[in-house]
Amino acid sequence: MTTEFLHEAEVQRDVLGMHELAPVVIEHPLSTLTDQEIQRRAAEAAGQSVDVWLGRSGSDRASPGVKGCSIDESQ
Repeated sequence: MTTEFLHEAEVQRDVLGMHELAPVVIEHPLSTLTDQEIQRRAAEAAGQSVDVWLGRSGSDRASPGVKGCSIDESQ
């Protein structure tokens, strides 16, 4: 999701009793970005997703473009 919708997602998560669920968040907006900028955001989300799946949080989290999750920007 984008930063614009983080609060709403956290409210829904808490209402559902899923307090431990870590969201994957990228900067808002997306609609005005170039294809290359969108690819960078997708790589950032992919890195965060791997961290969530592996139970990493805070300083344990990997940086965007986690090994094995890179996006080919040459296209």
